[in-house]
Amino acid sequence: MTLFRRVILGLAGFLAVLLLLVLAMTWSRIATPVINKGLDWWGPENSRVERARLRFPQLFTLAVQDGNIGDYGKISAANLTYNPFGFIPGLAWLPKVEGGEGRFVVPPRDPEAEPFALDIREIINKVELSDVDIAFMDEQDQTRLLSIISAIGSIHSGDIAVSATGGGATIDIAGARDDTNADMFGGTLRIRGDNVKDIAALAGLAAPDTPPYDLSINYNLAGKTADLDIQNGTVGDSDISGPMSIDFAGDVPILDANLVSENLDLDDLGIVFGIPVGTGAGETVGDEQRRARQAFEQSDRMIPNVEIDFNRLDSLDGRIRYDAKAVKAASVNMTGLILDINIDGRLVEAKQIQATFPQGQIEAYVTLDAGQSPAKADVKGNLDNITMEALALSGFAQGNIEGDFEFTTFGNNFRDAAASATGDVAIWSTDFKLISVGSELIGLDLGEAFMLLLAGEEKTDFTPARCVALVTQLDEGNAVIEPGVLDTADSLIVLDGSLNFGDETINVDVRADAKDASLGSLFGDISLGGRFRDPSVSVISEETLLQAGLTALLGALTGPLAALPFIDTGDAEDAPCTSLMARAQAAADTPPAQ
Repeated sequence: MTLFRRVILGLAGFLAVLLLLVLAMTWSRIATPVINKGLDWWGPENSRVERARLRFPQLFTLAVQDGNIGDYGKISAANLTYNPFGFIPGLAWLPKVEGGEGRFVVPPRDPEAEPFALDIREIINKVELSDVDIAFMDEQDQTRLLSIISAIGSIHSGDIAVSATGGGATIDIAGARDDTNADMFGGTLRIRGDNVKDIAALAGLAAPDTPPYDLSINYNLAGKTADLDIQNGTVGDSDISGPMSIDFAGDVPILDANLVSENLDLDDLGIVFGIPVGTGAGETVGDEQRRARQAFEQSDRMIPNVEIDFNRLDSLDGRIRYDAKAVKAASVNMTGLILDINIDGRLVEAKQIQATFPQGQIEAYVTLDAGQSPAKADVKGNLDNITMEALALSGFAQGNIEGDFEFTTFGNNFRDAAASATGDVAIWSTDFKLISVGSELIGLDLGEAFMLLLAGEEKTDFTPARCVALVTQLDEGNAVIEPGVLDTADSLIVLDGSLNFGDETINVDVRADAKDASLGSLFGDISLGGRFRDPSVSVISEETLLQAGLTALLGALTGPLAALPFIDTGDAEDAPCTSLMARAQAAADTPPAQ
């Protein structure tokens, strides 16, 4: 027998034995212990299958029932098509995986390792999965669950369609291969849910609370970078679009976002900062907004008791720019809003907060240091030529106001921060006009106010003010007014007192001296008291009580004499407007106490 024949017979014998072994593996009694022994040698610890066999005649497909892959997952039923030549580059060990009713665990992300999705592409090509849960674990052993309803397509190429739920959202993914770059794949993504915070947490990222959202996104994944472009999205009743990129290469993902809203409903932005907003008819609201609104309505306080979760800052760095081209607001006529925020660890810098109006704007700059406890916030900004109409006050006043503010707060919630505020707020105007009825009423000139009311609404006039100046010194949440002056042709009106942001109490006196002689004036002050949610107004003082007593005495003698106590000779002097304006502006330029 020649050597060639011996080789051929040996090879044939080997193939025959191999075929017999393969055929034997079609019986679960033989295949199950063989597979389990292989898992003991090469698989994760504690891996086991309850039943396994090769499918006949599809001898390269392994049918598994009740399989466990150590601590990484389990599946009720799966068909695994294997490739013995999977060691060749470009070929997957498992060309196709079919399965259902499973659960798999993804351990915490290793910054030094490639993303999980790129690793698995070397093992699995096509998938047909249904009812499979993927549990993402973090360093604190917290679980974020993604439930795959169905996944059909190729993981290797990225041509895949996935329908899933997780993070309170419904997720639909349509993937596509990038023919120009084998290491890049992308597609379209649609996410609908109640709160962006929840879906961000599922991805291991941080986000604020939001109203319900519906986002259509184009995505591209390459290496450790994800590029996302919101093509068409809504958050609450506002539209949103724009590009974002997330770099996963470092210890903490880095976000760079540039977002735009053509029409912002300001209510939708309130809950982002923990502020309760309207939840009435016509508003798109979520559970977090309803809870915040309910807590606000059940409280007797104006400032919400919202605790800020600064732990979210630990899972994301980066920069977020947001530009609202038009704004719908219930109480003010705002035309635009710009936010430019930088996050570096627990240091958050709002490099620009700009609210624009038909005329004028408000600009603010905020630095929040959440690395210390309680968190420290430095706030600085100005009001530039804002009209009364923009503030929805045109029915009571006209003209423009300007101002500056600078203060520091300490606290991990809004109430603590307000109660610790220390700094200055100054507001002034040089073209202010007050509705004449209001001017007379504030000056306690009831007689002239009554005559103006009789004139009719169409004849309502405005009284020019020589100047308006209000300076408030903040000290541990107590805002002391020094001074507050409104100087009109009829009256010199001075505000004195304080607003306490710690207990939300009001203690302000309005003193008015008439400049013109009039019938029907009350002597004394207007006292503003109560709390922010329940203010009170009182015009009773010792002077008014004395005035009422004189009226009763004179009225007992003769009727016309009863009017004498209400006649004001109008001897008040003008306020020193130049010095008051200078003081207001100087106070605004004084840095707050540390």
